[in-house]
Amino acid sequence: MKRFTSVMLIFFLAALLCVFASAEEETKPAIQIVDSTGEAVSAYEFDPLAEDFDARTVIQRAILVAKKTASEENPLTLIVPAGEYSISSAINVFSNMTIDFSDSVLTRTEGCQSSYMRFGSSDSETSGYDGYKNITIKNAVLDDKGLAHNSSYIRFAHAQNILIENVRMQNSVGVTHLLTFAASKDVTVKKCVFLNMDVSSISASQNCEAIQIDILKESYFSKYALYDGTPTENVVVSGCRFENVPRGCGTHSAIAGHYFRNIIFTKNTFKNVTGYAIKTLNYRNSKVTYNKIVNCGSGINVSDITSSTLQNCYAPLSEETVLEKESNMTISKNTISVCDTSYSSRAYAYGIEVFGAVVKNATDKDGKEYSGDFRMRNVSISGNSITSTVSKKDFHAIEVSGAYSSTAGSSSGIKITGNSFSQTVKKGSSQTVNAMRIEKSTNVYISKNTVAEGSQKLSTLLLLDDCKGSHVCENSFLTGGTNAVLLRGSSGSTISKNKFSKTSSHSIYAYSKSSKSTVEGNTISYPSKSAVAVNSCSGASIKGNIIKSAKGSGIYVTGSTSVSVTGNKLTSCLNGIYVKSSSGKYISKNTIEKPKEKGIYLNGSSSYTSISQNYICAPVKTGIYLVDSAFCDTMSGNRIDLTSKTINAIYIREKAGVSKLTSNKINCKTDSASKKLKVACNVGIYINSSAAKTTQLNSNVFANCQTAIKYNKLAKKATVKSNKFSKCATEIKAG
Repeated sequence: MKRFTSVMLIFFLAALLCVFASAEEETKPAIQIVDSTGEAVSAYEFDPLAEDFDARTVIQRAILVAKKTASEENPLTLIVPAGEYSISSAINVFSNMTIDFSDSVLTRTEGCQSSYMRFGSSDSETSGYDGYKNITIKNAVLDDKGLAHNSSYIRFAHAQNILIENVRMQNSVGVTHLLTFAASKDVTVKKCVFLNMDVSSISASQNCEAIQIDILKESYFSKYALYDGTPTENVVVSGCRFENVPRGCGTHSAIAGHYFRNIIFTKNTFKNVTGYAIKTLNYRNSKVTYNKIVNCGSGINVSDITSSTLQNCYAPLSEETVLEKESNMTISKNTISVCDTSYSSRAYAYGIEVFGAVVKNATDKDGKEYSGDFRMRNVSISGNSITSTVSKKDFHAIEVSGAYSSTAGSSSGIKITGNSFSQTVKKGSSQTVNAMRIEKSTNVYISKNTVAEGSQKLSTLLLLDDCKGSHVCENSFLTGGTNAVLLRGSSGSTISKNKFSKTSSHSIYAYSKSSKSTVEGNTISYPSKSAVAVNSCSGASIKGNIIKSAKGSGIYVTGSTSVSVTGNKLTSCLNGIYVKSSSGKYISKNTIEKPKEKGIYLNGSSSYTSISQNYICAPVKTGIYLVDSAFCDTMSGNRIDLTSKTINAIYIREKAGVSKLTSNKINCKTDSASKKLKVACNVGIYINSSAAKTTQLNSNVFANCQTAIKYNKLAKKATVKSNKFSKCATEIKAG
């Protein structure tokens, strides 16, 4: 019996050992290979506890197994079991497969200088987009954990129909780009995270994007022959997060005429990016929309060329290449906040920058000379919100240089519409801050942009520098700043229907030989100097503006020629219209109420053909005042209502002169309470000039004046006739 019991015990123990062994075999991990229906094709088992276990080798062997049967009609998925894996060299990925890492963490071993993954092998030669296709990489964490490496995390070229999804790339040291690709089309990168890039050891550290879309030149993208310059097309980067990286995503190199097309960056978040968040270089038909850019060194850069000396841009590969004129770029609905960072490659920070240039006889890095027109055309910048706390350098919320269109507001132009700006800086900072700075550009259309209340230290809403044909309409700037619109050396600008308030200098200021500007229909209040100022310009038309409470003159013109001032309404300004050593045809049909000194004031060598049909009400000193050697040919049809404090209605003195003074109506109002005449106004029309230029002093109407007409000298054969007087103490006093 004892022997039977012993035998049974031995059998039981043996069976138990078999069960344990079977269970151990069943729990052994494996890379599952399934087809498009989810049906298992095969499994590649591995033992992570084995002494010679190498994760890269295991994953690569499974990929090679799948490669044998994977096809466009029969794509396969490799499911890597969740775990932590060390990678000693690059995993080579091939066409028609998905690699799902099941949220595994992959870390490169110390000394590994290859990528985590690349498409194909380094000795392959492909062309165009025909190298690799239908590839998905998803659900992985690629983490260098602070170890120094010099190769990108994922790298591919000559590829199409690629998806990178839910991949986290983080904690790199010495890596120039986390994800980089070239010569590819139909690429989607979504719901990925790019985090913590340390590039302090890299000499060109400020050229390091987390995602780089590169040009296919061997010096830029090696080990992906053939180097045929194939451009990338149809890329979507969406729902990704970029944090603590030197640059977010985009392109900083280009081959002229080889355009990257249909590139979309949308609904991504950028935080604590040292340089710019997004750069589009040499793109066509592309969009940057709905991105959140938070506490970055700069926002979005759009250009066809890096500078007029080419820099990282190359001449076309073929002499037959024709440059396309229009970019067709949309920058819309992005929220951008810019702050001080260590980004030092630019003298200023920006929210959005657009750059183009005409290149003449420049030489690229290959030694090839090239010329071409790379000015930016057809770019829409709309609905973006830009804020800044930058205090250590200049800041331009929107900077445009080298843009061109044949007509302002046309589909081929640069349109800046519906954007909002705000700025807060530390006390004592001295930098220049512009909401918009436009230079060397033609026919830019700028409309319905606003500056938020409470913005501080803003220099201008808009600086137009060496521009032509700019159209600036329906913008709102109600919170201060130095100038609302500043025109420097610009021509053909139209500034219309804007609302400006509380600038610390002139609200609209044209100077430095700006020409043929139209300032029309604007509403301007409380400027510390003039509402509209024109200095050393020609051909300006200032008309139909509503101006209130300027501490300086409502409209100030100095050192300028061919300036007309018509149909404006000015209330409670120091002077209504002040013209100094300038000339023009008309100052007419303006309404000037309650000027604190003079209604219309000409001095110096000013000369106007006509000052006519203006209405001036309650000037404190003088209605119309000409002094020095100022001259007007015809002063007629003006109506001037004086108060009891007004000195003169029309005063011509020193060497100033008016040839024809006709049909003006001058009334000194009575005291409405007592109905008695309170005449403190000196003279209706007073000519106290040695010039003796007046030939006609006719058909004027005076009421309630102490002295209606007073003159010391008129021109020979001058006529003084048909004037009408009502309740004037003295009608005419000569000599």
